[in-house]
Amino acid sequence: MRAPPINALQLSFFTDARRRTGEQLLVDWHSLVDVAESAATAGVRINVIQASHEPGHIERNGVNYFFMAPPATGSLVGSPGFIARLNELAPQVIHIHGLGFARDVIALREVVPRTPLLLQDHADRPPHFWRRSYWRRGIAAATGVSFCAREQAREFSRRGLLPPHVEVFEIPESTSRFTPGDRAAARAATGIAGDPCVLWVGHLDRNKDPLAVLAGVAAALD
Repeated sequence: MRAPPINALQLSFFTDARRRTGEQLLVDWHSLVDVAESAATAGVRINVIQASHEPGHIERNGVNYFFMAPPATGSLVGSPGFIARLNELAPQVIHIHGLGFARDVIALREVVPRTPLLLQDHADRPPHFWRRSYWRRGIAAATGVSFCAREQAREFSRRGLLPPHVEVFEIPESTSRFTPGDRAAARAATGIAGDPCVLWVGHLDRNKDPLAVLAGVAAALD
């Protein structure tokens, strides 16, 4: 007899400053959709709660997206609507986007003291010294933290932000939805010439490792 699917909740406390609708966020924030749908295709029952200035509900490709407005003061977790929704969904595990929402994670841990909480790094950086104590408490309330590469966790560990009981997982970030298009149109739009020519968009810093990209292109040329 097959076991029932895992019931997971993905939770994002980040509020869009541009106040876009839920429909538009699902278009513009492709990773919000990709991460949820990837888990759903693996047989996990997925619901998503996204902080939003405009409340709403969208069902798409087997995933329910609930957009909930946080209170004027305080955490989204403290709102009656959130608690009611959480009780209704009754998740077995909660996947939280971002490491910088210590207040919300601490409040959530008080509401669900035994539910596993997984925090996912989204290019977060260790905070300034005076905020580290609060971040440490938020991460300590979690069961695990995921990074694209385990090396990215080292700086957090070095600064005392990753307690020993919090397990570190290595999970690659979702990619873009880029697909091949018309080559002549792309050359005209970018003004790039060459055979081949490559446009790579990213910060030219050590974290993005542009030299590795150049090394990959060189290997492909050979």
